[in-house]
Amino acid sequence: MDGLIVISRYLEGVYSGDCPVVLVPPLVDRGERKWQCDRACLTGGEEIVIGYAGSPSRTKERLDIVLECAAATWRDDLRFCLIGLEERDYSGMYGKPVPDGANVTFLGRVEHGRALQIVASCDYTIIFRDKNRVTEAGFPTKFVESVSLGTPVICNDNSDLAHWINSSCCGMLSSPEELKSVFANLEKKQVTVADRWVFDYRRYKRAIAAFMDQVEKGGGKDHDYMR
Repeated sequence: MDGLIVISRYLEGVYSGDCPVVLVPPLVDRGERKWQCDRACLTGGEEIVIGYAGSPSRTKERLDIVLECAAATWRDDLRFCLIGLEERDYSGMYGKPVPDGANVTFLGRVEHGRALQIVASCDYTIIFRDKNRVTEAGFPTKFVESVSLGTPVICNDNSDLAHWINSSCCGMLSSPEELKSVFANLEKKQVTVADRWVFDYRRYKRAIAAFMDQVEKGGGKDHDYMR
């Protein structure tokens, strides 16, 4: 290849030295209206709402660990809003029912704009994944969406999330062993997103331009992929 655009530090490390490489996370256009959602809908009162929006799989998302830790705290004011799956989907995926004591609302599949509105209205979103080569090489777009909407993220250390949590103050890190304590002590507005524009594409135009210049100076390669 003449150059590679990669989505994670893992892939940057794999391919650096072979050709010009630029690291760019999933990006959004924060100027679009859909990112200007009202955050006041679900966050009123004392209830803490933690959201998840996506199409989970048992081999990637560990919602079972999340809900088991939540159930162990027995907090009446902690509620989970899961977008993209029904309760039967959860049970079929993990081979067990929702644990007693976990306060969960399943919303199933909804239109993307509606999903963004709900995420914007949650106090937090949550991303918990097993740490393996697949998750390290990728980057969850739901993290970018949540931060761009101003909703802080609770997550474990996978992909480049620790870097963004530490550098942009947009959420909190937790291990599975610490998650019960996190839920037990969680407060509303404990964390706020300082910069909703961190994943706006405009911030990466200079890096992409420098990358393209580097590729062009390489003169390009006369590839014949059909040979």
